[in-house]
Amino acid sequence: MGATFKICCCYAAILAAPSALAFSPSALNANIRATTSTSALFATANDNENVAGAITKNDDIDSRLRRHLVLSLLATVSASAVPFAADATTTTTTSNVETSSLTSAAEVVKLLKPPLDQREYETYELPNGLKVLLCSDPTSTSAAVGMNVHVGACSDPVEIPGLAHFCEHMLFLGTEKYPEEDSFAKFLSANGGYNNAFTDSEKTVYFFEVDGSIDKRFSEALLRFGSFFSGPLFTESATGRELNAIDSENAKNLQNDIFRLYELEKDRVNSDHPFSKFFTGNKKTLLEGTKRQGINLRNELVKFYESYYSSNQMSLAVVAPQSLPQLR
Repeated sequence: MGATFKICCCYAAILAAPSALAFSPSALNANIRATTSTSALFATANDNENVAGAITKNDDIDSRLRRHLVLSLLATVSASAVPFAADATTTTTTSNVETSSLTSAAEVVKLLKPPLDQREYETYELPNGLKVLLCSDPTSTSAAVGMNVHVGACSDPVEIPGLAHFCEHMLFLGTEKYPEEDSFAKFLSANGGYNNAFTDSEKTVYFFEVDGSIDKRFSEALLRFGSFFSGPLFTESATGRELNAIDSENAKNLQNDIFRLYELEKDRVNSDHPFSKFFTGNKKTLLEGTKRQGINLRNELVKFYESYYSSNQMSLAVVAPQSLPQLR
């Protein structure tokens, strides 16, 4: 019995130079917390950025197409409900269908892709539960990675609207291995890359792009990225300062018609449903509200992270010029 996955990338056939990278998911595996948590029901395909958070902006055409490709791949692996084997074997290709034989299970995973797509794909699950979808594209020179964490603003505590969005922001502000705030963004900027993230109702997505022509350079970018999911600092000083960024973002959204329509839609749903929550958050909900209720914001932030940021709740998409065996 087999399973079939369709590559959700409508932009794939028109990308002249999509993303690339040199990395092994097993290296990231060592950097991601493996904990037992609720079952991983990953988010479905949704590349809509009408969401709560965006750290940086880079809207040139190439980057936009590259972003759509990696997020489409991320949606493909995130939406999968089929069990993967951790020791996927070599991929064989027939026509426009690639079949990965999984040696430790009776499942055969077929990745359906557009007929003109010459890239190679492979998908599997690491021992810690992290789902991985690799894409090999030798025509590319830059590196791109996306990570989907299956938790969003609908999981905010009732007492702290905007906590998931705040957590997204805080992951960029120092980790145990790389304690300098914004060091990841600085590293990417110095190496022809950028990063971004957004918090949706049921998922939080982090992604980055960087020059992948030097393997060592990209390996460091991957280690920095992986540290987000293994040891963020959540320092008291950064927690206080980042509240200003959240408040400014919310103020900016108030002038955006798309966000206004989004809030109108949320206002019309059942008030008892999680979708009715205030997703973005601001100083009133994250600072004043928590103080009034006697809640320690940083403690709740750490608790939220430890509850939901588990490898079995995550999925990873990679686009790279290396062969699948190299990427594996």
